[in-house]
Amino acid sequence: MAFDIRTMFMIAALLGLAMGAIVLLMQRSAPSSVRGLLETGWSAIAFAVASLLIALRDYLPDVLTFLLANVMLYVALAGNAYGVARFYQRSDLARVIYGIALLCGVIYTGIYVLGAGIQGRVYVYTAALLVLFGIKTWLLLRETRGNRGIGWGLMLALTLAMMGLASARAFVFATSPVADSVFSQHPVNVAHGVGSMFALVFMTLAFILAVNERYRQVLQDLAYTDSLTGLMNRRAFMDAMAREHAKVQRGQNGYCVAVADLDHFKRINDALGHAAGDRVLESFASRVQACIRPGDVVGRIGGEEFAIGLPGVSQAEGMQIIERIRKLVAATPVNWRGEPIMITVSIGLSRCKEVDTSFEQVLMRADQALYEAKLTRDATAAK
Repeated sequence: MAFDIRTMFMIAALLGLAMGAIVLLMQRSAPSSVRGLLETGWSAIAFAVASLLIALRDYLPDVLTFLLANVMLYVALAGNAYGVARFYQRSDLARVIYGIALLCGVIYTGIYVLGAGIQGRVYVYTAALLVLFGIKTWLLLRETRGNRGIGWGLMLALTLAMMGLASARAFVFATSPVADSVFSQHPVNVAHGVGSMFALVFMTLAFILAVNERYRQVLQDLAYTDSLTGLMNRRAFMDAMAREHAKVQRGQNGYCVAVADLDHFKRINDALGHAAGDRVLESFASRVQACIRPGDVVGRIGGEEFAIGLPGVSQAEGMQIIERIRKLVAATPVNWRGEPIMITVSIGLSRCKEVDTSFEQVLMRADQALYEAKLTRDATAAK
């Protein structure tokens, strides 16, 4: 029984239009950090138009159902690859991706105009797909393990599947005669035609899943990250140190916590404005990060107040770290519009004790030590 390829292309076209419309609607309300929606949405629509034109072959002129359909496929391949590139912050690949698609499209059109037969066209299309989706695969595999969600996995699987189908089709055309028709009932031709169209549609669905996963990450960052300094906010810091305290209660090494407060910060805001104050806070955050170890925890817990968690250190070692921070801050002025702003910091430190039942008790002692340090300013104290 013959497989109704034409109907499958019609269904793929309708699904592609729906997916493309959904992605374009998502793009209108997407945060600026989530990119690639516009390219992916139009890519899905281009795939849909190509599928529809192919399905209408024998009812419309060949220049529409053959040449234009394949041009739309090249546009869609490039848009799909570039959408992923933008999503993963590689907008610099635009010229490479669209240049490859343009070159292959021109060669494909030339072969069609010269009437050179289907084999050459298949090879050019396969080469374009393998190169563009090879770039896409490379981008996906570069993503860190922690960011590899369901959408990422589905995109990778479908991309590799399309590359495999295209390679198999090119191999068949190179080794055995196949009818010069997209509706040929050869098994590989059917698998490639129908499989590719539906793979491209569901690739858009996979991208939507990846975008939703990114949305969740953005919302989590907003909930747990201080937007000015990029450090943990108070909630995130308290949660992280509560987990650290739980480790101590299970018998692991103790920790120190330090609370730092910038001296005379209000004077900077009053004299130079809040923009200068923000610059000071950003600079202080970077100086703290330069002094702590991997695995240490730092957060902004108030206006000009910061907290630092130091797992596995003694009180003496903790004092050495906060002294290093204090000296670096005092010795390094903040550049504000070409003028230096001299700042100092007072820091109080405390180490957890066996009698502490919660992290809040340790933090309270660090606050008391900070109060002692603030009596002289540009000082450190422990309690």
